[in-house]
Amino acid sequence: MDIMKLVALSLCIAFPAAAQSLPESKVQDCACKGFEQEVKTQAGTWIDCLSDTHAIEVEATQDWAEAIGQSLHYSIESGLKAKIMLFCEQSDESCFRHELTLRSTIAAFDLPIEYEYAPDGCVEPLKQQRAASNQKTLD
Repeated sequence: MDIMKLVALSLCIAFPAAAQSLPESKVQDCACKGFEQEVKTQAGTWIDCLSDTHAIEVEATQDWAEAIGQSLHYSIESGLKAKIMLFCEQSDESCFRHELTLRSTIAAFDLPIEYEYAPDGCVEPLKQQRAASNQKTLD
């Protein structure tokens, strides 16, 4: 194995989250089609997308806690209902654990937040591109 392959493999092992990151902006662009996107609030923050009824935060499942805070803030700023649109970057098992934690936290504190997953058509092509890119790096 040449040195570049060894370095690439070492980085993937040492920093798996970085190696697995999907571009949130591309998931957002796809999942928020038909909605107003990147709406600046009076507080200077940016709402990922606005529907007629919801302020929506697009976030990877492992960042569920951050998504709770952002969605509540966006709801206050917009006067709309809070919603989180999740996407899965990791294994299905990990994403399911994150979803359960999100769901139990929302329920335990009776938080006014809805959530759903971004459509597979927005996430799967990005996962395939990432896999192909990772494979090229290792070749």
